[in-house]
Amino acid sequence: MTKREIASLACKILAVYALLHIPQYLQGVYFALSSIIQGEPIFGDTSGVLLNFSIFLIPTLLYLAVGILLWRRSDALASRMVSDDQPSEGQSTISGRAVSAIAFSIVGLVVLVDAIPRIARVLSHLAFQPTMEFEGRWTANVIAELIALGVQVILGAVLLVGGRALSQLVTKIRTAGLNDKDQNQA
Repeated sequence: MTKREIASLACKILAVYALLHIPQYLQGVYFALSSIIQGEPIFGDTSGVLLNFSIFLIPTLLYLAVGILLWRRSDALASRMVSDDQPSEGQSTISGRAVSAIAFSIVGLVVLVDAIPRIARVLSHLAFQPTMEFEGRWTANVIAELIALGVQVILGAVLLVGGRALSQLVTKIRTAGLNDKDQNQA
């Protein structure tokens, strides 16, 4: 397999990973929807039902969109993640450093796929509940969660974009102090 084929396969695996997150939110969507249909709001008034409905529906739709996008655009994403270097005759099609770079990029995508719907859930919770009196502890929890998710997005983006550079850094750290002969064996 070439580097691009491996990266494309990894994107498709990540698409399946995103799609597998949908069932955990569908239960909440069903629960809120059934309460609307039955006319018996379980969460209090109609705004509470809509709030809970949106908290579960928005991440569900985001996971669905990300899963479909990753599956359909896996080849385009793979070409952006890895170079188009073709191996010369008798040379392996992929090196350890290239696999490492692909792995860092894919881990970055996994982190982003996990964080973005969670951010949408928190923000939709804040947006659809303007009348709620904010308690200091609740506000601190939301702010802490948003900060943690922001850090997660930044780390995911760094891993995604800087996979090749991180791979080179790991190789330099691993081979530090070795001469050229020893480096080829490492």
